[in-house]
Formats: sequence, C-alpha cells, structure tokens
Amino acid sequence: MISKLTTISLLVGSSLSAVLYDHAKSDVSIYTPINFEKQVTKNRESGVSIVHFYKSTDEKSEDLVSDYNNFATENKGIFRIGSVDCGDFEALCKKESVENFPTFKVYPPFPIPTFDVEVDDKFDSGKLKKAAGKFYKDKSIEITSNNHLTFVEENIGTPKVLLFTTSKKGTPFVYKALSQNFEKTLQFGLVRDTEAALSQKYKVKKFPSMLVLKSEGKPIWYEGENFTYSDIFEFLNIHSQIFVDPNSADNIP
Repeated sequence: MISKLTTISLLVGSSLSAVLYDHAKSDVSIYTPINFEKQVTKNRESGVSIVHFYKSTDEKSEDLVSDYNNFATENKGIFRIGSVDCGDFEALCKKESVENFPTFKVYPPFPIPTFDVEVDDKFDSGKLKKAAGKFYKDKSIEITSNNHLTFVEENIGTPKVLLFTTSKKGTPFVYKALSQNFEKTLQFGLVRDTEAALSQKYKVKKFPSMLVLKSEGKPIWYEGENFTYSDIFEFLNIHSQIFVDPNSADNIP
C-alpha cells in the first residue's frame, strides 16, 4: 500500500504545490523522478533538452509561464522542452544541481556538460534558443549556378530540398534543424536570391520558397503559409525516402 501511495505521489506531486504547467494544454512536458531519466538524461545522445526548474513560490516563474509556453510551441520538435516542480521533487532538483529558482537548464548531447541560461525578469526566448541551438550542425549546401547540376544529379535516389531565401548570411535556424534531422533521407540545398538564374529556372515568385526534387516528375512545392519547423517537417516527411517518426528520440533534438 505504501509503495502505491509513493508512486502516486511521484506522479502527481504534493497537493500543496501549485503546478504551473498543464501538459494537456501546453507543449511543455512535465518531468518527475519517474520519467526524467528516460525523457532527458538518456535522450542526450540524440538531441537537446531545455528544462525549467521552478517553485511555485519563487516569485518569477509564474510570470514566465506564458512566454515559456509560447517558446515550446514555436520550437516544438526542435528541442525537447519541459519543466520540473522543485517544490514537489526537491531530490530530483538537488540531483540536477539546481539551487536557484527559476533555473533554465540546457541538456546538450554527450559529452558536453549541462549548463544554465540566465533568465531575467523578462523571458528572453532568443537568448535561450541561441544557447540551445548552437549544438545543431548545418547539413545543407549552398547552391549556386556552378554546383546546382552536381547537387541535383548526385545520389539520384535521394530527394533534394531547395530553399530559396533572402538570407544574406548563414542558414535559417529552422532549415538547419531540418537538415540535421532528415540527414539520412534528404539532401538540403540553400539558394540565395542573388542567384537570379536559378530563381528564374524554378520560376520562384517569392522568398522564402521551398521545393522537393525527385528523380522523376516536376518539383513539389511547399505551399504552407508558415515556415515553422512542425509544418515543414510534415511536408518533408511525406517526400523523404523513409518516413520519420516525429516523436522518436532520434528525431527530436
């Protein structure tokens, strides 16, 4: 009987603590001593987790909930995003070396150590995203008129993705994340708007635009209104060589 009560307590926490996140209405996962190791610690081989450690009485966390919920929705699939109530699970927080509240901790791939991202009174989503996103490796290739034909014709059985963008420097973060997560099934190219000949060849009318090239048939255009990770993931998943489970640990960085 004691064992059952202990398990229930670990799952739902103390009734005296105000739970800040509702996973049924939020993209923020709720971690406990029962699921933390499986969902976060053992998943570090395959991606990046961000965890908000809080106490409902810490005076700051409640004001950050709305912004963190929005951050989780905007970055769904890119990172594993969760929370731990340290009022209920004090031992877990001590084990993770959490002493101050709120603490936003990033769990990068092994062997890189975990680290905290300082969050002021105003939630800085850009700062948190930059800190966690630096562990992504860009698997895309910059395509010009000089290497376009080689890109299209090599590995003929692998579908090619082309993003036409106005970005003058670097690779858009969402595209970088997609290029890493579909690395085994798709090849990614990035065409800047300065490549007028390629834009004309594919009749690009707006930027950004994205298409998939297969060994046969016409280009398949992404027609979604939003260039979010989750929307593009669904589109590319249909046209990749192998269907990718978006909930698999191997595909959630």
